[in-house]
Amino acid sequence: MKTLDITPRSLLTAAAIATLALSFAMPLQAEARERSRSVSRTGPNGNAVHRSANVQAGPGYRDVTRTQQGPNGGKREAERGYDAASGSAYRSVTATGPNGATYSRGGQTTIDAGSVSRSRSVTGPDGATASRSATRGYDPATGAYSAEVSRTGPNGGTVVRDVERTH
Repeated sequence: MKTLDITPRSLLTAAAIATLALSFAMPLQAEARERSRSVSRTGPNGNAVHRSANVQAGPGYRDVTRTQQGPNGGKREAERGYDAASGSAYRSVTATGPNGATYSRGGQTTIDAGSVSRSRSVTGPDGATASRSATRGYDPATGAYSAEVSRTGPNGGTVVRDVERTH
């Protein structure tokens, strides 16, 4: 039976080959990128519609903005994105009708170790705003669950609900 003779040189060669193979197998860090697109269309009667989108993305984050404008002057803008480092994501939409009335809605979600927080709001054309926020937590070591939900209506009235459970 033949035995392998392991020398320092053969170990160094094997380590170099393994390092080279791993460097090709592992993906490279993604670079930040930005994309934009804009489209305009005009119908036979001269009415035009415009749309645009802008995306900025990189390792662990993404921001998207979209805009649409109709032939009668109505407009809609939407934004959304996330940041993995902070554990948060957001979204918002603002729409303006041809008569100038505007409404908006939006929200945010944040995830931390053992808890999730969410908030959202809606504002109508008359300026009245309704909102809701909730924070929920769970401790797997103790089995404890907690939640706080708060709602505010357009008239300013607020309702808060607290829940705590232990096992």
